Amino acid sequence: MRASSPLPGLGEGPGVRAGVRAAGDVHDLARRMEILTGNLYGVDLDAQAVEIARLNLLLKAVNQRGLLPPLDNVRQGNSLISGTPAELEAAFGPGWRDKHPFNWEEEFRPGRSSETCQVSPGFDVIVGNPPYIRIQTLPKDDAGWYGDHYRAASGSYDIYVLFVERALQLLRPGGVMGFILPNKFFQASYGQELRGLLSEQQAVWRVVDFGDAQVFEDATTYTCLLFLRKARNLKVQYFSGEFAVKSGEAILGSDMPGFAVQSSRLSGEPWIFRAKAEDHLHTRLVENSIKLGELIARNAQGIRTGANDVFVVSRSEISGLESDILRPLLRGEDIKRFSIQTPHQYVIFPYMFEGGTVRAIPADMLSQRYPACWERLCRHRETLEARDRGKMANKERWYAYSRNQNLDLVDSPKIVTPDIAPRAAFALDDEGQYALVSGYGITLPSGVPYSLKYILGLVNSKLLDSYLKSVSTRLRGGFYRYFSQFVNQLPIRRINFDDPADVARHDRMVALVEEMLRLQCEKAAAEARLLDSRHDLARQIERLDAQINALVYELYGLTEEEIAVVEGRSQR
Repeated sequence: MRASSPLPGLGEGPGVRAGVRAAGDVHDLARRMEILTGNLYGVDLDAQAVEIARLNLLLKAVNQRGLLPPLDNVRQGNSLISGTPAELEAAFGPGWRDKHPFNWEEEFRPGRSSETCQVSPGFDVIVGNPPYIRIQTLPKDDAGWYGDHYRAASGSYDIYVLFVERALQLLRPGGVMGFILPNKFFQASYGQELRGLLSEQQAVWRVVDFGDAQVFEDATTYTCLLFLRKARNLKVQYFSGEFAVKSGEAILGSDMPGFAVQSSRLSGEPWIFRAKAEDHLHTRLVENSIKLGELIARNAQGIRTGANDVFVVSRSEISGLESDILRPLLRGEDIKRFSIQTPHQYVIFPYMFEGGTVRAIPADMLSQRYPACWERLCRHRETLEARDRGKMANKERWYAYSRNQNLDLVDSPKIVTPDIAPRAAFALDDEGQYALVSGYGITLPSGVPYSLKYILGLVNSKLLDSYLKSVSTRLRGGFYRYFSQFVNQLPIRRINFDDPADVARHDRMVALVEEMLRLQCEKAAAEARLLDSRHDLARQIERLDAQINALVYELYGLTEEEIAVVEGRSQR
């Protein structure tokens, strides 16, 4: 090993951890000192961390009394900022030295610490744990510098993506980097440029993904080990470290489950790591399908009142308020698979539909038709006008919501889903009676021959839920995000409406879903009254669910082997 280097904020405490064992003889001590002073390099922005790192390295390398050498190869500095004094002053002003810029080629030039150290081609090994800091919290001049100097500085990024790019720059050909960092950049929009950079260079060597297993005790993070090798890696070795963490076993044992992925399959698009059988299945699913996002009118979030304490009322508070201006309010927890629980809250909806558009009800009409609700709004006028930093005070419709987004969604027939759930939990608001928060509503454009009930059967199936979980973000406790960016990727089986057999499959799905919706309503009523019939209804629902899944497998033309993969009965 020529040299290894942590970047700012990396290592233990947060300094370097050196892999040098102490021994007893003078020759071994000399060799350890040579490695310590000529082969190990470290940088940290925290001066105290630098001192701790130096001390830890010396204590690990020396087991006898004597004069300890200075470790000038462990330095304070900002790994992400470097340049000439003129460049730095132009970017940061006369106080640019306070940024602790670090010019790697100058600070760690060949021969400075050891005659054998050849740093100019780059480092053999770079290891560390980069800091996790959102761009919004950084000083503006820092953000400006990063935007000008790093391709990965894209969108609402986290600074750790810049450390990955910087590490790749500092590696010599064939050198290896290993970081522990969030796996969010695999799919987040801000990770697109970093994904593109790593994919173009085929630099990804190995990935250990911990899923929702928590590596750090004091913070909820979704973590991976990312290993880069500055070479053309034709395959990426992917490992699942989730079970190892949860069971307490060694995380890099030879029995860790994993598989190889062709690096050519990676790009700037979200990274999805799948075993060969799953990858083949997913490829087949899209062959005769259309993405949900291309079929629907929209998949939108719910309303934003800006003052829920005023607009939202509990079921016990609605007495005396005019029912015509109230809408039952769905929260994510109210939405279940094929069913909607009775909401506990309602929202005042001071809007009217005219000519296909939604507009706030005029104040005089609102006060005359809905005097109780108007009195409530007036009683809280000061609060409502204070929204948006007081901007609502200057508006004639001060009693309207602070955001006009998706107001027409309230009265539209739609499929609804919570934004976070352990499994598919899509339900149908067929009459357009519910307002929605902490979830999404899916509508179809006029003239589309597909039924919402056909789509509802597909998106609630095992097959499409398996697909969604492979592209979504997994959260702690086995939950997944059902955000529109993931749900819109679902492949909806196309129906050839000129083919009677295809139309019959579509209509068969609609009939099964209608039966499911009926049984779910009956079961909810039986559950509320603790009737014995609820048990038989549960069994009927289970059998009907199996029929829906079987029809989905038929629609997509799955083989028995592929069905086994979906249902977890395959060894893959």
